[in-house]
Amino acid sequence: GTSTKLDLSTAKFDNLDDKYFKRVRPAKKNAEKDIFDSKKEKTPVSDERRQVQRNTDAVVLNAIKASADRRLLRKYLKSRFQLWNGVLPHKLKF
Repeated sequence: GTSTKLDLSTAKFDNLDDKYFKRVRPAKKNAEKDIFDSKKEKTPVSDERRQVQRNTDAVVLNAIKASADRRLLRKYLKSRFQLWNGVLPHKLKF
């Protein structure tokens, strides 16, 4: 895991609970009619969720900018994460 800590004490995440993250499942359709219909319908993202995500991103980015390791964190967050054979993710330290 990571040992890097960010100060998010000024952030307010009161409205983010399990109910907020619960997936809304569409009603099941008749299987016989949709055998050959392979298109998956995308769930639209509400404006409320977009606004919450923007606010959360802004708080985290401000915390990164205020951090002493901001250059390292930005470089780390921009990098692509990969695992190879023999690499144990639970033993990684960064």
